[in-house]
Amino acid sequence: MARFELFRKADIERDAMIKELVKSYQTLCLQYEQKCHDYDDAVESRRTWQAKAMQMSREVNELQRVNVSTQSLLHVEPLISDTRARTLISLSSSLSMETEHTSVTSLSQEEMKVAKKPRRDC
Repeated sequence: MARFELFRKADIERDAMIKELVKSYQTLCLQYEQKCHDYDDAVESRRTWQAKAMQMSREVNELQRVNVSTQSLLHVEPLISDTRARTLISLSSSLSMETEHTSVTSLSQEEMKVAKKPRRDC
């Protein structure tokens, strides 16, 4: 009888161990599925952010290209310096009044040509 009791006790322990293994396996399967979903979400998120980053990079490059071309269009060297412009302004006011002839003679021939040229707008 003692051997039979030892056999039944071993059966009960074996059943408990198998139940514990099945429960652990089910828990691991759930955790694995959660990790798979998390991984899939991470991959999708990474792809979304990479696509957005690439789009923003293209937009930045386009804006930089437009900015460079706009700067080259807007970058115009002044034809005359600031002091010469002031001189021409004073010349035009003196010519309109026709009272001061000395300022006309102090200008160079080039400045006179620039002052007489009609202004062309683009």
